[in-house]
Amino acid sequence: MKHFLIALFACACNWAFSQNCNLSVSEKKHWTKAVTFVENATSNEDYLLAVREFEQILVSNTSCPDVYYNLGLICTKLIPLKGEKFANNAKNYYGLYAELKPEEADTIEEELIAIEALLEKYYNDLKASILKNIEGIWEKRYYYKGEDVAHSNLQISNSNDNLNIIWDKRNVYNIQIKDNGLSFCVDSDWYGLDSDEGIGQYDHEAFVTYYYISLLNFNQLEISEFKIKTQYYYQKIKIHEKECQGHIREIFERI
Repeated sequence: MKHFLIALFACACNWAFSQNCNLSVSEKKHWTKAVTFVENATSNEDYLLAVREFEQILVSNTSCPDVYYNLGLICTKLIPLKGEKFANNAKNYYGLYAELKPEEADTIEEELIAIEALLEKYYNDLKASILKNIEGIWEKRYYYKGEDVAHSNLQISNSNDNLNIIWDKRNVYNIQIKDNGLSFCVDSDWYGLDSDEGIGQYDHEAFVTYYYISLLNFNQLEISEFKIKTQYYYQKIKIHEKECQGHIREIFERI
């Protein structure tokens, strides 16, 4: 099967190849610009520009398999930039190509295997980079009228790929690498006797707070709440559950 990796073709071959798809004048213009961006690429931004030009062809022409294949190749090339986003885009474009060229199913299967390998490498590299910079002991100090009245300690470690977070005496679990930081959950409870309009009487609230850690710089990180799940119980029976967006953001300093 002839692979259409446009960066390896001379310009004349590209034009001949595009004409096989019966492109219009404006579509050929987008094709040529895309090819030029790829052949002269010096950064990922050039590949992104090529993607935009190829996608412009799809606005008016969705029947050219060559466009889908080239988009699949470029998005695969961009997996180290954004990981899953471009991996999913590449899979989608290869799938559309296979619908138009079912005889190339074996070739597309090879490309999908390559995508999974690149995505695995992306996450391994991301994990190593994050852990290299975020491991350590961090502290948040609280002041009242200029006096240091309390502090909170956060310890992040990684042993044999086993992530661990110790945050004061909180129950931290479900630690995951997410985007360019870490996400985790914390459980907490409140016992008492109360009532809430629309809920009824309850004697126990169970909270699951979802946090995200992002590194601001080498010496500072931010912990933010991005979701809080609250469960209401009465005599150990759950009577209601709700979710809301978290709002707390705290800055910790490396010590």
